[in-house]
Amino acid sequence: MRPGKQFEAEAGQALKAVGSFRLNQNAEHGACDWVGIYRGLGFVLECKEVRSDRLSSSAITVRERAQLDAINDLGGLGIVGIKWIGPNWSRAFLICWSDWLELEKRPPRSIPLSDGLRPLVLTEVGRVDRPNSLGRAWELRPFLQQQLMKWRST
Repeated sequence: MRPGKQFEAEAGQALKAVGSFRLNQNAEHGACDWVGIYRGLGFVLECKEVRSDRLSSSAITVRERAQLDAINDLGGLGIVGIKWIGPNWSRAFLICWSDWLELEKRPPRSIPLSDGLRPLVLTEVGRVDRPNSLGRAWELRPFLQQQLMKWRST
């Protein structure tokens, strides 16, 4: 698998596990990695992988930014997923695009992932067993459910 694409594939499995409609954006004109609908809430998910304890805000390209902005402007949800890879472990985090933009306004222009330094708006997701012995997936349901409740209340 090409570098940087493992988390994208894992995110697709996790979206399937929560029953989300999903469409991979690896088309010629795609920007973000996944387009989905979770219980009526439309979203785009951009997946990033990093081996250091920080992710630069420049990791999001101009095209990805445009799509994340567009979904937010239309009343949907932009999400950035970050997989932090260590020598024999990995952790995953989710952040809403609107929260990402707020973090970018403050120095430094990178997001720390280490415990104690990580911003509270970065939500860590665990892994759960997928049905029918299909392995493990990142557990996106609590994050998506929380965002769904916010969306319904607006």
